[in-house]
Amino acid sequence: MNITPKGIINLPTLARMSLKRCGNLDKPINEPNIWEKTSINWAIINYPINEFPISLEQLRNLIKQAFNAWEIVIALEFMEVENINNANILFSFDDNIESKTGLGIAIGTSGPLSNIWLNKNQNWSIFQTQEETLIHEMGHSLSLEHIA
Repeated sequence: MNITPKGIINLPTLARMSLKRCGNLDKPINEPNIWEKTSINWAIINYPINEFPISLEQLRNLIKQAFNAWEIVIALEFMEVENINNANILFSFDDNIESKTGLGIAIGTSGPLSNIWLNKNQNWSIFQTQEETLIHEMGHSLSLEHIA
């Protein structure tokens, strides 16, 4: 984020806080949804050809890179599958996320069956790097929530 902690809210902090971010609301800490497996399958559905700012192959590679970041810190393996019926995490596209959340980049739901929706109408790489956005939403799919 490149913001130096100073203990006060200053202009760089306010500017960062005003950017679009995750569409999930902050929640009180509850019992987590736990994945009861060591290998998690994922798939991409309804990719909007010519409507998303990166190609399907670029998106597939970004998703793999983001899951690799998770594999470094948790004992799970992530595998892409072609059959969506075998997927635990589905990546899909929605052009109406912002009206649902007011925030608009992406939304991830908790596992053990979860969805990550990417807003095809947002140039979400402007607000966060694409990989950071995916890592964040994958965290929600892995049952990590925002805390209030």
